[in-house]
Amino acid sequence: MSMKKVTLVIMTIAALFSATSYAQTPQKLMHEFYQIADAKPFDAKKLRIFFDDNFVDHDSHDPSKPSSADDVVALFGMLAAAAPDSRHDITFIKSVDGNKALVRWKFVGTQTAPLFGAPASNKRFDIAGMELWEFKNGKISGLWHVEELMKLFEQISVN
Repeated sequence: MSMKKVTLVIMTIAALFSATSYAQTPQKLMHEFYQIADAKPFDAKKLRIFFDDNFVDHDSHDPSKPSSADDVVALFGMLAAAAPDSRHDITFIKSVDGNKALVRWKFVGTQTAPLFGAPASNKRFDIAGMELWEFKNGKISGLWHVEELMKLFEQISVN
């Protein structure tokens, strides 16, 4: 075999391996997503990269105004600012239908700044939530979610 053919074979194999490394599963993408979401200091630009420009939050807290990708990134930023020690303890991430990831987490931290209109309480919180993230072309294109928000407000209440 000539040196040109050997080089061509090696380059083809290398290209195949590098192409598969970019085709990440929804599970792997969500692991990376939460690492960046919980990193300190919070980096909105790094988190925004995960989202498709046509992202849809199917469970927006304000039905009259669906949340955009920028709104979701801003929410993660607000959580990080209100509870600098906060983190998501991932219970599981499961692949669903090949293009979705189901994530269950516990969100824990100490509220040291205003959060959702509640004044800083310096109280610990520990809530659970589930999210179904949908992907298109390696980007987050949709989200369905439930969180224990009432439990959060009970735990950080200043009364």
